Amino acid sequence: MLEPTTVWMVELRTRSTLRDVKGVLTLEQDGLSFHSPADGTEVRIPFAAARSAKRLRMSPVLLVRWQDAGDRLTAFYFAPPPPLVPVSDATTETRAGFLGVMGSRPPSKRKHRRTNATYLTSQNGSLKPTLVAWVKEVRVRISSAGG
Repeated sequence: MLEPTTVWMVELRTRSTLRDVKGVLTLEQDGLSFHSPADGTEVRIPFAAARSAKRLRMSPVLLVRWQDAGDRLTAFYFAPPPPLVPVSDATTETRAGFLGVMGSRPPSKRKHRRTNATYLTSQNGSLKPTLVAWVKEVRVRISSAGG
């Protein structure tokens, strides 16, 4: 049985702005459960509603596709996610020092993506065994639930 794990959840297919929510991901008998004590966010993904689960290559991210009144795509970051949108002020220091002071103009979207990809790749090494175990267990439960 997998231990509850601290993750950051990001809903990828919503019309709202992208934001990450820190909370605890728990593997329950009939689904995945995410709870954020900070803001009270609770998300439950039944295995019967899940379509797929995969680890994004070279990153500590579990991606779950599922149905709930429409298609949903939820990412669970096992390390603090980098800024999800480019920083508009190049002199602003963001979480973990991403895209700090870089000159007089803001970084391009391409540089932003490259910096984020480099960060996620660096975080992947130590978290890979944990993430692989989560992906395997979630896939087994999805297939046994008929998802």
